[in-house]
Amino acid sequence: MTQKFNSTEVAQAPQSLQSVCENLSKLKNEELHCELKNRVAEERKLTHQILQIIIEIDLRKLYLPMACSSLFDYLVNEIGYTPASAQRRIDTARMMQQVPELGNKIENGTLKLTQVAQVQQVLRLAKKENKTQLLPSEKRDLLARLENKTGPESELILAKEFNLSPQTQFKQKIQKDESVRIELTLSKEQMESLNRAKELLSHALPGATFAEVITSLAQRYVKQRTAVRTSIKNHKSPSPARSPIPRRKSKALRISLGNRFHPRSKKSF
Repeated sequence: MTQKFNSTEVAQAPQSLQSVCENLSKLKNEELHCELKNRVAEERKLTHQILQIIIEIDLRKLYLPMACSSLFDYLVNEIGYTPASAQRRIDTARMMQQVPELGNKIENGTLKLTQVAQVQQVLRLAKKENKTQLLPSEKRDLLARLENKTGPESELILAKEFNLSPQTQFKQKIQKDESVRIELTLSKEQMESLNRAKELLSHALPGATFAEVITSLAQRYVKQRTAVRTSIKNHKSPSPARSPIPRRKSKALRISLGNRFHPRSKKSF
């Protein structure tokens, strides 16, 4: 039997928070900055608590009585997380079971959910490619190396650590709105060139995505080449028209040419 829980027991936001949100426009700049920092710290603390709850739900398999086939299905369909958000929390919660101090690092901000999800994804890939599995102590050391690192920095550390083969497969998928999703691999130099192009276009396309940058460059190149071809076509000089030869001159010319190649033989006396 499917089991449902009463959602009316969910606690509402504290009155103090509601009061602050109603008076944001009255806060001074420094006060507004401090308010955001405090709320973000509370958000990280709340995330830590949510992860602990997810661990307990996972251990009890609480999702099964609710007709959910997996923890992922439960977090998406019952709790309302997006698939990506649900997977990040599952990856982090299960890593916390092996590395308990991870929760505190999530709370103080030295590690992010995205970094832990990157680690779990790489571990799954390494297990598939190289049959590599790490002990909890090795996972702890690996996570320590990722502290206070950005997403790209974390990806580089993981790629070198596990010596994973670069993915070069090109993928292209047409979506229902006829847009096309592309996945491709760029070399370091190619990515630097693309980033440089993005910087140079920032005045014309502020905050542009890479898709917008690539489209802009392609449109400019097509416009430039089209203009060059049109210019070349317009500057080609037309072949001079041949003037018709008058009929009398034409006949005299034929006689002249005929005498040249067929001279009359002299009569002998």
